[in-house]
Amino acid sequence: MLSKRFWKKFVIRFTSVFRKQPAVTVYNFLGANSHRRFSQLQTICFFIGHTRSGHTLLGSILDAHPQIVIATEANMMDILEQKGLTKKGLFFFLYNWSKFIAIFLGNRSAGYSYKVKGGDQGRAKNIRVIGDNKGKGTLLKLQKNPSLLTRLHEISGLDSKVIYCSRNPFDMISTQYLKNGKSSENINYDYLQSRIDIFKEQSLWIHRLIHSSALDIHVMHNEDLVSRPKEEIEALVRYLDVPYTNEFIEKTSGIIFEDSRKTRFKIEWAEELIKDLEDHCQTLPFLTRYNYQD
Repeated sequence: MLSKRFWKKFVIRFTSVFRKQPAVTVYNFLGANSHRRFSQLQTICFFIGHTRSGHTLLGSILDAHPQIVIATEANMMDILEQKGLTKKGLFFFLYNWSKFIAIFLGNRSAGYSYKVKGGDQGRAKNIRVIGDNKGKGTLLKLQKNPSLLTRLHEISGLDSKVIYCSRNPFDMISTQYLKNGKSSENINYDYLQSRIDIFKEQSLWIHRLIHSSALDIHVMHNEDLVSRPKEEIEALVRYLDVPYTNEFIEKTSGIIFEDSRKTRFKIEWAEELIKDLEDHCQTLPFLTRYNYQD
């Protein structure tokens, strides 16, 4: 029987083909006559952030809205780097990626189901917002090539709205550690330190983005989404400026976990690592709420 690791690598390599240059030509051609579907678009949306911070859940919730398309793990910035991409080609790619995730994968990812019963995942009409939820991938791309923001605006012709979903970094890093097959008994402290260093660098860059005038960024916390899902989802769709119903809020809040998963307690953290990460969190306004114990 083929392992989960095999299938994960297969899917990554297989789907990467759809973001290469020959595919762009196909998207441009097939999207050329799709002007009606995208005629009401007003916003292009993308996520920035870190691995294991709740982007799949949040993107799946938004994708269930009848006027929002958020293509899970589409890696929009990847396709933006390809030459010759047109506006309709970009929209066609994102719309059909969302459809693919809904129809062929059933909105499942990493062993979890993110399907919203009665939602419009992969079936959006009169679309007002389109984008993807590749938080870490987008962050890394923009760090290397900030001009992609200009290219996104030039190609799409739309204003951007950005979502940063934060999570307790102790839980986030612990989950990364365990998901990478590291031992919970013989702790690899060098690996944990390397993840802390990466997080510190990335969060400082996000801080600069939040306080620049270049982007409109909505900051939310995974813990708030879990503790008060209806209020957080409502705030999010209001930020995206789309109409919504109480039924939509009820349906989407139903797929959220009942408790935040405190994976930090599944491994033993060294005191110096705890202090290092807590000290960093106290330097950034959107992280000051986080520490090891709470």
